[in-house]
Amino acid sequence: MVATLNGADPKTKEWAAHFIAQDTPVSLVAGQVVTVNLRIENVGMAKWLQGGNNPVHVGYKWLDASGESALDCEDRRTGLSTDVYPRQEIVFGATLVAPRTPGTYKLQWDLIAEGITWFADADNLPLVVPVAVTAVPQDITGWRVESNLNMAQVARALDGDPTTYWQVGTLQAKGQWFRLNLGAPRLVDGIQFLSPGKGFPAA
Repeated sequence: MVATLNGADPKTKEWAAHFIAQDTPVSLVAGQVVTVNLRIENVGMAKWLQGGNNPVHVGYKWLDASGESALDCEDRRTGLSTDVYPRQEIVFGATLVAPRTPGTYKLQWDLIAEGITWFADADNLPLVVPVAVTAVPQDITGWRVESNLNMAQVARALDGDPTTYWQVGTLQAKGQWFRLNLGAPRLVDGIQFLSPGKGFPAA
């Protein structure tokens, strides 16, 4: 079924996307190549074309600790598997290449209508997630953490930094979920939840 915008709000942007879900790893090795699963809704007025003169691709930018664009990164863009009409969603895997220099980064996921504009440059907020890039694999390298609430900050649940934390930003309710993917079978003999004075789920 194709959804279209009838009587669209005049404030609706031409190029706009809403990131519904993502499973970006919280830690990667420098130069590592992975596939990240994204679920995105077209909330703009323009149809996203898979091909043609101005296809829409998913891309990313790496920002260093100072907020500047990292220079030692490989630009990869992933094409859509089909055209996406306004109010439609698409789920697919996007290629991601980690920077070659270890450090703490903010990864900015965005879409680009080739030859026209990056969506962020058209006043659409990109998805920004924290990612640690290390010289050698760590215990949490490749781990993925997801939630249906506050997904942009969910990586903070595993960043190992006691000064940061992840919270859902709303009262606990039925249907909320948090998922940890260890990437491979592991023997787990205990789980400890740490909360820096922010409390725990009670229900």
